[in-house]
Amino acid sequence: PGHGGPIDTGAVGANGLIERYINLRLALVAQAELEARGISVALTRTADYATTLPTRAAFADHLEADLMVSIHHNAPTFATSTTPGTEVFVQSDSPSSTRLGGLIYAAVVDALAGFDGIPWSAAPDAGVLTVVNSEGTDAYGMVRRPATVSVLAEFAYLSNPPEAELLSTSEYLAVAGQALAAAPAVLLGAWRAHLLAFVLFRLFDILKPGPIRRLEAFPGGPGVLLDDVGAGLVAGALTVGILAGLPFGG
Repeated sequence: PGHGGPIDTGAVGANGLIERYINLRLALVAQAELEARGISVALTRTADYATTLPTRAAFADHLEADLMVSIHHNAPTFATSTTPGTEVFVQSDSPSSTRLGGLIYAAVVDALAGFDGIPWSAAPDAGVLTVVNSEGTDAYGMVRRPATVSVLAEFAYLSNPPEAELLSTSEYLAVAGQALAAAPAVLLGAWRAHLLAFVLFRLFDILKPGPIRRLEAFPGGPGVLLDDVGAGLVAGALTVGILAGLPFGG
């Protein structure tokens, strides 16, 4: 969660809501959502205290985290928009960061759009963004400093009074927390699916259970290819079943 402590407060809404607090509340909700999915989570702060950017980056790298999301709420207010003005800043040299940013942006915008009657604020270029400095490196420390795959997400505009009122509700925290948790879960699930599928493919290709062995013996020479296709199909089906939690997935 971005900001923290009495000095680094972040933005302040017209209703008195302080960014450092809403960032932490949202992080705690997302943590609970992710842990319920079996994904381990560590927060760079767990209460209202200051944590420097180098410390946050070093913390993620020391843990060898799969990814890191820096949670923020935006200011100042731009023009009124019919859609949420969510922004996700990604690492300019990391395709994985770009993919994570895209997943978070899509999930959050879709979730927030479910709140009716909100005159949103949005910058003209709102979306998944890279910002580089004069040296050609990422401008924001939370995406520049970590070796860990990282993004910085600005969920909504705390400086926009109607949004500030929404951000102060438990409904917002629940919806945004679920959306935030969904994106890393998809990305981490994809990595695990690829690894699982590869291991299962190699296993079936080596052991060649009955049907696959019969494919290998196919006359005319294509058997070597057909047994790989068979091993791949079985590995793919089992991977889908295991990750979907079907009975044969354990």
